[in-house]
Amino acid sequence: MTISNLPGVTINGNAQISGNPNYTTPSTVCLLAGIDSDPTNGTDTNFWKPLAWYSNYAVSSYYGSQFNSNGSLNSALSLGAFYVFQGGANTVIIQPFYTGSSENTGITLETALSQIQEKEGINLIVPIGLTSAQLSTVASSMAQSNSSGYKRRGIFAVDNNSGTDMSVSDYSSLAQSLNTYEIMLLGNTQAMSLSGVTLPPSMYACELAGMSEFYGFNTTLTNKTVAGFANDNTYTNSELSTLIGAGVACVSFHGGANVLIEAITTLQGKQLDFSFAGVDNFISESLMTYYSGYIGKSNTTSVLLGIKGATQSFLATQKRNNLISSFSDISVTQDQAIPTQVDVSFTCTWLAPIYNVTVNYTFNSSTTTSTTQSNILQ
Repeated sequence: MTISNLPGVTINGNAQISGNPNYTTPSTVCLLAGIDSDPTNGTDTNFWKPLAWYSNYAVSSYYGSQFNSNGSLNSALSLGAFYVFQGGANTVIIQPFYTGSSENTGITLETALSQIQEKEGINLIVPIGLTSAQLSTVASSMAQSNSSGYKRRGIFAVDNNSGTDMSVSDYSSLAQSLNTYEIMLLGNTQAMSLSGVTLPPSMYACELAGMSEFYGFNTTLTNKTVAGFANDNTYTNSELSTLIGAGVACVSFHGGANVLIEAITTLQGKQLDFSFAGVDNFISESLMTYYSGYIGKSNTTSVLLGIKGATQSFLATQKRNNLISSFSDISVTQDQAIPTQVDVSFTCTWLAPIYNVTVNYTFNSSTTTSTTQSNILQ
C-alpha cells in the first residue's frame, strides 16, 4: 500500500490479509515513564518490563498512588495512565525506566527503549518525565522501529528540562530537530489539575493518546476538548501562532474549554492526527468481513468475481457513508506462483482529510486461520 497525502511526501507499506475475519489489529498506548525515586515494587523482576494494564486501580496499586495525602503529585506514571483511560483507551502498556541516583536500581532509558522497540501491539508512545534531549533519543528509537515494520507514533511534551521551562523559541527549535510526521509535539510548559495541583504537560499528551484510541479513524483531534484540567492560558494568540507555524501543537483555553489547537495544520499533526486509529486497521478488519464467505473455496472464475464484487460493495458503502469520495482500479487476480492466493488491489480517496490510498491485499482462500501483518503508514 502506498499513501500519498502531502506534496513530496510518500509513506510506504503493505498489508497482507489472509483468512481470519475476527482478527483485530492491536492498537495500544505505551507510557514510557521516567521514575526518579526508588519504587516500592522496584525489586520485582517484572517491574522494569513493558506490562499491559486495564484499569486505573490496578496501575495505582502496582506503581503507586497518583497523589500524596496532602494532595501533591506522587506518581506521574499512575496519573498518566488515569488520563489515558479517561481519554477513552481500554488498555495501556507501561514501560518504566530509572532516572534517580541510587546504584543498581532499575534500567536506563536506552534499555527501556530496546524492550519496546520490536514489541507487538504498541501503536502510540507517550514519554513521561523526559527532557528535550531524551525525547530526541526516543524519536530515534521510534524511527528504527518504523524502519523494521512496526507502527510507532508519539505525542511528546517536555516535562523536565533541568528545571527550566522551554520558551516558544525552544519549542520551535525542537520541532525542527524532530522533523517527523510520526510525532505530535505539544508546546505546553505545564498542566494544572482541577484542584490546583501543578502537573507535567505530558498529562495532556496522555489524555490525547487515550482520545486517539477512542475516536473513529477519520476523526481529527483538532479542537477536541481536553477535559479534567484547569483552564490553560499560558500563551497569547501571537505566541500560539508562532508555535503552530513551527509545527508545535498546544492545549489552550478557547471557547469555554481547553482544546487541542491546530494539530492538523502542524508538520507532525497532518499525518499523526489522522493515522492514530489507522486507515489500515479499518480497511483490514472491514474487508475481511466482506471476504469471509470466500475462505476455503477454490479460486474459480466465479469466486474471483465474487471477491471483486465484495470489494466494490465495501467501497460503495464507504462512499455512501461519506468516508471516501471515489474509488477505482479494482483488480482481483489469482497468483501464478501460489494458486491458492488471490491478489486484490484498488485505489480510493478519503475525505477527512483527503488521502490517495492504493491498497494491495493478498487473500489466501485455502485456509480459515492465519495471521495478519499490517505495516501501513510507515
